[in-house]
Amino acid sequence: MKYTWFEAIILAFGSLAVVSSMLIAPGIAPQTAEVVAQLLIVGVLAGALHWGRNGGFVAAIMATGLYVALRMPLLNAEGLTNDALALIAIRVVTYAVVGIIGGEVAGRLKYVLAGLENTTMVDRTTGAYSALHAARAIESALASWQRYQTPFSLVVMRIDPGLYEGLRPARHRTMMRHVAGTLRGDVRLVDDIAFRGQNEFIVLLPNTEPEGAAVAAARLHELACDTLGADDSTITTEVLACSRDEGRLAALVQEIAPAQIARSLGRRTADGEPAAQGAEAQEPAG
Repeated sequence: MKYTWFEAIILAFGSLAVVSSMLIAPGIAPQTAEVVAQLLIVGVLAGALHWGRNGGFVAAIMATGLYVALRMPLLNAEGLTNDALALIAIRVVTYAVVGIIGGEVAGRLKYVLAGLENTTMVDRTTGAYSALHAARAIESALASWQRYQTPFSLVVMRIDPGLYEGLRPARHRTMMRHVAGTLRGDVRLVDDIAFRGQNEFIVLLPNTEPEGAAVAAARLHELACDTLGADDSTITTEVLACSRDEGRLAALVQEIAPAQIARSLGRRTADGEPAAQGAEAQEPAG
């Protein structure tokens, strides 16, 4: 299942559950503030599903601020009573759980669903997208740029091999998985983190101009350095954008894809699956 379908299904069921809870609630009709508070849950859920943990966090803060503003007349009239504090506390916890925890779960499920749909789309070492996925995404972005001028940028992050020189392979895999998880938690859910192998990550930023990508690159560079306890010079970032680097992006696709496709074929053959149909068996002459 594609994540976009999963997002739509969860949002639809979540909205239905929130609306149903208001319609079937026993007792007197709920106050306007509480009706709005319930509907705000849908907004927080949408932010978490579409923009991940960071988007869910921002949505939760906005929902909390709006709810407190709606409750100001009650607070001014009765003061900070236990009942008023309990109402606000329940809403804050609800928005935080849906926004932050829900966003984190959604971010992880995005990569899990991609792996279930096509194992070659996810890198086994890091849990991030594979370089093949990155190549296909770049190719699609280039086509959109040529037709509709849709902006697209990416950040190539390279880690100095000296940082993990002498480490056991298992320790190196753990380190790269940790970096991938940290980067994934800092970008929007619509952005993708791909691992090219050994020491290179590619951060795909759809609908992003190079200026915005440069800001993201600086933030991710600092985050990666903090995660690995590395000096600034040991991790480098480079921004490429369709609007100015179309040729380099096309070359990057050609550089990535052949090696990744060959590696994917090798894995499938090793698992006992037939090789690709590109080369048909030839009958012996005569």
